[in-house]
Amino acid sequence: MKNKTGNAVLLKRALISALGAVGVKETEIKFVGHKIEIESCGINVSPALDDGRRVWKAEGSFSMMRMEDAFEHKVTTQLFTVPLEDDLMLVRRVAAHVAISRIDAAIDALLVG
Repeated sequence: MKNKTGNAVLLKRALISALGAVGVKETEIKFVGHKIEIESCGINVSPALDDGRRVWKAEGSFSMMRMEDAFEHKVTTQLFTVPLEDDLMLVRRVAAHVAISRIDAAIDALLVG
């Protein structure tokens, strides 16, 4: 994936298309300013600086419950970074992450159920 676009319209269309291929509806993807939110998957993507480089930073969030008091809290982790101008690599990495997460969830459901 060597195509470096920098085109916001192409980024949006590519992300909607790629995520649609792994079962995410267009209505689940929100473009807010320069930030991309996929709440159903717990993913937020935004521009950031990483060691002085401009990158897209993808973060994943999930809830965790403590066993001792059943208190639930939100945990956010950095999933990956992609150079800011490499939009199509960002699309590929986000869609791949969502696909792998959904496959893992299906396998977990089979083992638990």
